[in-house]
Amino acid sequence: MRRFSLFYRRSPSFSTLACLGLTLAAAFGSFAVPSLSATAQETATSDERPTGELLFKSTAQTFAANARKTRIGAISVVDEADGVGPVARCEIFETPESPWAFSLRFLVDRPVAKGEVLLLEFRARTVSAKTESGLGSLGPMFETSDPPYVKSLNQRVELGFAWRDYSLPFRCVESRDAGKSAIVFFLGYLPQTVEIADVKLSSFGKNFDVSTLRNSEPRYKGAEPDAPWRATAQERIEKIRKGDLTLQIVDADGKPVPNATVEIRQTRSAFGWGTAVVAGRLLAQGSDADAYRDFLVKYCNRAVFENDLKWFGWQNRRNRADVFRALDWLDERQIDVRGHCLVWPSWRNSTPRWRELASNPEALDAAIREHIRDEASALRGRVVDWDVVNEIHDNNDILKILGDDVLVDWFQEARAADPNARLFINDYGILSGEGLDRRKQTSYFRAIKKLIDAGAPIGGIGMQSHFGQTATPPERLLEILDRFAELGLPISITEHDVDATDKAFQAEFTRDFLTAAFSHPAVDEILVWGFWERSHWRPESAYFSADWTPTPAGKVWQELVGETWRSNLDATSNEAGTVATRVFLGDYRITVRVGDKTSTLETTVEKNAGEPVVVRLAD
Repeated sequence: MRRFSLFYRRSPSFSTLACLGLTLAAAFGSFAVPSLSATAQETATSDERPTGELLFKSTAQTFAANARKTRIGAISVVDEADGVGPVARCEIFETPESPWAFSLRFLVDRPVAKGEVLLLEFRARTVSAKTESGLGSLGPMFETSDPPYVKSLNQRVELGFAWRDYSLPFRCVESRDAGKSAIVFFLGYLPQTVEIADVKLSSFGKNFDVSTLRNSEPRYKGAEPDAPWRATAQERIEKIRKGDLTLQIVDADGKPVPNATVEIRQTRSAFGWGTAVVAGRLLAQGSDADAYRDFLVKYCNRAVFENDLKWFGWQNRRNRADVFRALDWLDERQIDVRGHCLVWPSWRNSTPRWRELASNPEALDAAIREHIRDEASALRGRVVDWDVVNEIHDNNDILKILGDDVLVDWFQEARAADPNARLFINDYGILSGEGLDRRKQTSYFRAIKKLIDAGAPIGGIGMQSHFGQTATPPERLLEILDRFAELGLPISITEHDVDATDKAFQAEFTRDFLTAAFSHPAVDEILVWGFWERSHWRPESAYFSADWTPTPAGKVWQELVGETWRSNLDATSNEAGTVATRVFLGDYRITVRVGDKTSTLETTVEKNAGEPVVVRLAD
């Protein structure tokens, strides 16, 4: 996903930026002028904070003044939408060169002073959007109305599907006469339809504490420490992710040995924990490469190549050699590999050669089948799962030519090429977007059921799970997982990340998402789509900054995956020579010591406990 600089409509010189004291960090995501508070928050009720002087309030007329239609997009006025009105409906048909190329704009007919505390409030929602989270976004700004468009507020917010109130407090950085400042909403981030209503700007004067305008309410339902879903999730984790382990310690004659010191160390989790990786980084030299590999060894038993196995990566013969070397490294460390992906059926995500065959469906079908056979056969036994097809809801140019039934054929080709790998369908926007895109959820559910009913050898359901600053409540996550679990297939969280500048929120939701997903019986693996800032498609999502300092969300991963959901304990055998405990499912190394005698063995704890594990002390 591309990122844009939001400070200027026109490119200023670096010296201009320097004299304004602005930072080029705007090029890397949501950003506010330094020292200003501009994080989107749900609006508190009027009795929870003071009321300022109203400087601007939107009306049907102010929205109508923005109404227009161009090649890029359109703005129209809707009297009422789900009880809210009037509404500016903003449609972006294609992504322009810059997000400010299409915007909603209001002049403020009142002078503003440098240092004045202002509060921008509005209501907004996503109608539809072509993005991984399924959500639209806009950039609320407060700027001078003429060049160089100096910004006092510069923010980008992600919009849920439900109407939500946003509150953006900030301090004005420059005095302007009446009519010389503007409220602007940048809209040109992506093809989307969003709605905006109830835009207000209020002043609180120069001596007001801007921090008092922030709202400390939970960001999503279920974030509360005592939310009911938490206790039930922990109960499920205890039930479905753990098993009984009974050790019987005996001497060389088979007699019970009491008071033996027993170390129980988990060496591998039965649940899949993993990340996207880059083959070249796994094979690189240097301290960064060492830290990169160290993360996988410590915290992962699964990996997926981010781009190396997509068609463009696979067709690169020089890169292919690195892929096999990286596979060897992963295999030596018992890190299973997920294959991603055999077919991504849109022109922009496939080889140009396929597009050249658009007018010849038979040749196009044959070329795709050949690719599936070639790659899946070459990697037979090297990958445990394959995303056979990726994102058919929005990336379906090829399906429009060959028909949806060809999906069954692609799965059959993959099965013939690799009889053992689990075969998946994968898509985004199912769990994200507050879980409100029911149309896409239904479409995905029906597509999977159609494959099952047609006898396709589908072995699992992939859900990408990319999030931004808008979370899906945990109870809603569980409802969606329950629905897809009815199809009787395991569910993989294939591409999880939380792209948020608010690190406290990011960590909080990371903890809740991982907990909810880990607690669901249908989910058998969670893979994040990268972990290091310098090797992440959305750097704000990374678990480690560029210097390998863990972010708050990274600390959550380390705690949960490396400690909380891993069993390492010490015990002493009782008078009968036994140790009975309950541990997380997976592989274990058991070490028993009595005096100078030591015995070590490895065992696997499965859900259905079998006979006690006998540990015999040698003479």
